Order: sequence, then structure tokens, then C-alpha cells
Amino acid sequence: MTGASKLEDYLIEQGFTPYYYTKTGWVKYEKSYISYSSMAISAIKYVKGNVLIYYGLSECNHPPCLLYPRNNIIEISSEHSYPTDSDIDNWFASNTVEDIYNILVKN
Repeated sequence: MTGASKLEDYLIEQGFTPYYYTKTGWVKYEKSYISYSSMAISAIKYVKGNVLIYYGLSECNHPPCLLYPRNNIIEISSEHSYPTDSDIDNWFASNTVEDIYNILVKN
């Protein structure tokens, strides 16, 4: 899918279905391009069976990244009690998409 991260492309290749949220609920994302915006689509929910993975906007002035699951997956290197977007970036930089995928679907 154009505009998506490597992880998002990989999730779709593995059979995950993307959804975005509207005022009426979650709707299947049918377009071939994802354009994240705080005014429109701020997150995409990827679903396959019982596995849910959320990807999108989290922190101001930061590109889309993994939103859920986050806790108990990566080592937190910040002063916060939760993983920041920078922590997620560092984790992605030190792992392959396949390794990240395997960790996410097992949690």
C-alpha cells in the first residue's frame, strides 16, 4: 500500500485487514494509499483473527508509528513509564520487519 510503512505493507501481505475510525465506527480501508492526518485518519487498525495492531499518529511533530501493542514489547529508554515514539523508532531500526511482525502477533 502506497504511503504505508514497511510494517503496514507486511501486515497486509500477511492477511491483515486495515480499518479506520469514523463517527459511525470502524470502516474497512479500501484505498491503495494511506494519508495520515489528525483531521481525518489518525490511525489504522489492522485485524487478523484475534490479533489487533494499531499504527498511526501519536506524538506531535512525529510521523506515524506503532501505537498498539507497545508495552512489554520493547525496552523503555526514556524517562517515561511508557514507550515513546522515539523508543518505537529505535526498536524498529534495530529489528527486521519480519522480527517485529513475529513479536507483535505473539503478544
